[in-house]
Amino acid sequence: MGDFYYYNKRYYEAYSIYAKYSEYLNWDVNYLFNYGHTLHKIGKYEESNKILFKAQELSNDVMILNIIGKNFFEMKDYEQSKFYLRRSMRILPNRIYSVYLLYNVIYQEYFETYNINLLADLDELARIVLNTKFKIENSKTSKFRDAVLQKHLELRK
Repeated sequence: MGDFYYYNKRYYEAYSIYAKYSEYLNWDVNYLFNYGHTLHKIGKYEESNKILFKAQELSNDVMILNIIGKNFFEMKDYEQSKFYLRRSMRILPNRIYSVYLLYNVIYQEYFETYNINLLADLDELARIVLNTKFKIENSKTSKFRDAVLQKHLELRK
């Protein structure tokens, strides 16, 4: 029942159902992923990470790592965010989404700290996003490329 609400992006309703079953379904990676992602979507980032850490023990799905990284980003723990997003990149190096997320984390960190050393990381990630060739282009990869290009051009003005 929680999955119905989850897949229809009704995250608060999904949360109310998922929360009831966490002690019974902590072995089910799909349940843990959906529950952890639901918690992320409703802004319960620390709770989300607790659930997703359990899911990570059962699966090496990079989306688990990406959401953990996004949670740490939302909590402004940029070092942990970068750690999990880099792990995701190492598992699937040609997946542009992980690179895009990492670019955004470092971009935000740069504008909060003005640490000049971060510029080299941004240049490298932009190069990866902009130059990676895909067998099949889609609207999401184009969106990620456009966003990185726009930010990077603004950064290098």
